[in-house]
Amino acid sequence: MDDRDASTYYITTDLALSHRERLDDLVESLCSRGNLSPLGESLKGDDDRWYVTVNSDTETSDPATHLTELLDAIESLTPDMRRRWDTIEQRALDMGFWCSGEPWCFQRSLTSELLTRIGAAGLTLGWTLYSAESARRAEAERADRERPS
Repeated sequence: MDDRDASTYYITTDLALSHRERLDDLVESLCSRGNLSPLGESLKGDDDRWYVTVNSDTETSDPATHLTELLDAIESLTPDMRRRWDTIEQRALDMGFWCSGEPWCFQRSLTSELLTRIGAAGLTLGWTLYSAESARRAEAERADRERPS
């Protein structure tokens, strides 16, 4: 068992974007401004909207580091790209955490300055909590399906 299976920790922050038009030009501009990269290709949903996710490539256990990198890239967009940014229908930051029964309490704080920057960029902020037990069950089910009869 991985030592991290027995603890709760921060994974990464996704910048999730959705719009009725492709966002490749904006994603390229964002990624050229920092240690960022898209998480896969832009995908067109059944709702005819385009979806793309951008992450920081920096290894850290502090969500503020990833949030700062993403915000620095957004705030440094050219005026044309910033106008494009402002038209995007969904702009969301999603902080991911791996959760287990340990430790009893797990806390991460964000400064008021960082929260102000998030609001000024027109972003929503969310958290996704991934259950270690759910991941173990899913892996066991996948292994059972792949086991030869």
